Amino acid sequence: MAALPVGRILAAQLLLTLLCLAGIFYDREIGLSAAAGGALCLFPNALAAICLFRRKRASGVREEQRRMRYAWMLRWLGTLIGLGLIFGFYREVQPLALFATYAAAQATHLIGHLSLNDN
Repeated sequence: MAALPVGRILAAQLLLTLLCLAGIFYDREIGLSAAAGGALCLFPNALAAICLFRRKRASGVREEQRRMRYAWMLRWLGTLIGLGLIFGFYREVQPLALFATYAAAQATHLIGHLSLNDN
């Protein structure tokens, strides 16, 4: 079975975040809020991917399950901490732009997992 295209998923999330940051020329608050939403998705996912794939193979099914649970826990904990930091320190946040970009960046997971060609 082919490996999941984790690098392409993270690259697509980074590209989406940078494109939203370019929206700063349209409206400063909307552009920064959208970029924060992309970063809110990108950084916890990258942390979970590093945690999950830093070693070559798991020695057994139980270790693989433990690593998956740990990676998912890091991902959700990072997302919750990121939300707290964004809403705590960035008072001009535009929630619609933040969550729309977050949802679009999360949708890259679906596209990455559905891709059958690994070239």
